[in-house]
Amino acid sequence: MRMFVACSDVYANLIEPHSIFVKKYWPELEVVFIGFTDARYKLEEGHSFVSAGEDKGPSSFSDSLIKVFSEIDDEYFVFNLEDMILMKPIDYTAVERSVEKIKNGVDKIMLYQWNPEWCRHYEDEFVILNQTSPYRASIHPAIWRRDYFLKCLKPEQSLWSFELQKQTLNDGATILAYGIEAKRSGKDYEGVHPYNLLHIYRGSAYKQENIDMLPQEDRDIIEPYLVKHDKN
Repeated sequence: MRMFVACSDVYANLIEPHSIFVKKYWPELEVVFIGFTDARYKLEEGHSFVSAGEDKGPSSFSDSLIKVFSEIDDEYFVFNLEDMILMKPIDYTAVERSVEKIKNGVDKIMLYQWNPEWCRHYEDEFVILNQTSPYRASIHPAIWRRDYFLKCLKPEQSLWSFELQKQTLNDGATILAYGIEAKRSGKDYEGVHPYNLLHIYRGSAYKQENIDMLPQEDRDIIEPYLVKHDKN
């Protein structure tokens, strides 16, 4: 299984540290960064960069993805964004059980952050999202079947319009999340997440409070890459 990471030129400063931390916490995973300007990034072994052409801005988030995912043969994969960086060892048991579900016909399995108000118990450690749940197309780290991912992608979608699209409501797709329990903490839900990540940016500014929570070893790695952006 591979992970595909969608990148913009704006946040290209995160490509190299993303590669470093995936290699540290999920070392055997093959990673493909999907971006635009190929700046010859220094990537870890088993990681690569593909250019999807010209970066036409946020309103064309989906266009580059349609091109790339229409050309690959992977039946399923992990999909992620460049500013959601793995910061703890991956839960291999959760991933193995999730892949089994995908192979048996489940369309998507969320590996991070789910709202217990939007789902019900499915079986074992899994919950199933209700057909009317918002964010069924959430771009938090998840394992997707390629056919369902392409079904959700439409030309000229922004990231937000992809996540909030209404066509995933009552579409019959089976979307699961892995996690035994969840509790509300501030604006986020904490639970048992296989993919524990650091969300780097809020708009143009990086979240210093999140950086400060990292072990010093990891802070020393990521801080040289952090810059404030003038635009989203």
